[in-house]
Amino acid sequence: MKSDVVLGLVNAAWPVFVVNESGTIHSANPAASHVLGASLSGSAASLSSIWLAENDVPSAEFLAHWERAPVAMTQVRLLGQGGAHLAFQACICSILDGGQKYFVFQLLPQPPAVADSKAAAVDAGLAHKQKLDCALQLARTVSLDFNNALTSILGHTSLVLSKIEPGNPGAVLWWRWKNRRPRPPRSPMISPHSAVRKKNPKSRCRAI
Repeated sequence: MKSDVVLGLVNAAWPVFVVNESGTIHSANPAASHVLGASLSGSAASLSSIWLAENDVPSAEFLAHWERAPVAMTQVRLLGQGGAHLAFQACICSILDGGQKYFVFQLLPQPPAVADSKAAAVDAGLAHKQKLDCALQLARTVSLDFNNALTSILGHTSLVLSKIEPGNPGAVLWWRWKNRRPRPPRSPMISPHSAVRKKNPKSRCRAI
């Protein structure tokens, strides 16, 4: 294969390998052989041999799906040298060489900080939700206890009032308090003293 795209990536610092439509690895640069193993450049190497089961679909189905709906970047998990399970962000493109289609995989390591930040964000969200649930449960408990106490007080008060004679001064005071007219709300911006000063601006001068 003498494609300009492949020749330009031979000396790339990141892993690059080329796969044909049947899933056979046609070539790989030194970085790919170093990360994924020296057997990657052999004649019998195939994508399925380094394709981990942790991926959503098998390698052949992945290639067919990518060919139908290409994406610029996707996550893949491959078997690395020494049996390590490695996660990469794969940049994939297809090329034609001699009438045959090939897929060029460029592997970029997935930074662990991104996964850690996502996990930390999820943990923080769960912790915040648990705190809100605890606060809600506490508020419900307090409101129920307060409601029970008020119900008991109201019941005892009603019982006492039912035993008081109509002419009793206590019953009269209770009736007046129950039927009192609510006072109009006072404006928080104007105090009684300021209102007096506005009505009588010369009162201070007269006093002097």
